[in-house]
Amino acid sequence: RCVQETGINAEYMGLQMKGILICFLVLSAFCAELDFAEADTHAHEAEQLNFLIELLDGFLEGIQEQKKVTDLLTCLGNSEDIIKLVKEAIEMIVKGNVTEGLFKLFEIFKILEKQLEPCLDGFTQFKKLIAEIKELNYVLIIFKIAQHMNEIKEEIEKVVAAIEAKDFKVVGLGIGKILYMLLLEDKVMPKDNFVNFIKGF
Repeated sequence: RCVQETGINAEYMGLQMKGILICFLVLSAFCAELDFAEADTHAHEAEQLNFLIELLDGFLEGIQEQKKVTDLLTCLGNSEDIIKLVKEAIEMIVKGNVTEGLFKLFEIFKILEKQLEPCLDGFTQFKKLIAEIKELNYVLIIFKIAQHMNEIKEEIEKVVAAIEAKDFKVVGLGIGKILYMLLLEDKVMPKDNFVNFIKGF
């Protein structure tokens, strides 16, 4: 009746309404896509952060640290780059490039220390580890790797199995135990002939 009285062409109006409806549906679909994309991003970030938290939880246990990962949460922030480097280092170790992977980890912990610094009060073992990494004795590290080769091999096997099971706390525990053996246990200096042998390379 309204259409008849105003003289608006019913067919034209129908097309207009149809066009508006299509635009509305397209816009709704576009917004829904954005929502899904944003949800995927948040899910990925949460997954990455969870990986790092579990890894650090096990790692702190491995180096016999008394404080817990919960005391570090406020300092973790955006750790995407750190996570990528950690995964690369672990991959090197499990593929047999133990020394190269460990030295990459040493560099990562220097970076991580700066990020975690405001939260490190009371982290005695972690701080000792960082101090040892900064004053690294390469001959001693090579000696320790040779000295603990069997134990390191066992821990790497556990790390490989844990990666397959996606048990990242056990991955961190294994890495922590290896670094404890190499950097935090009592130092036994190698004999001169070993030192001279290593320096010869």
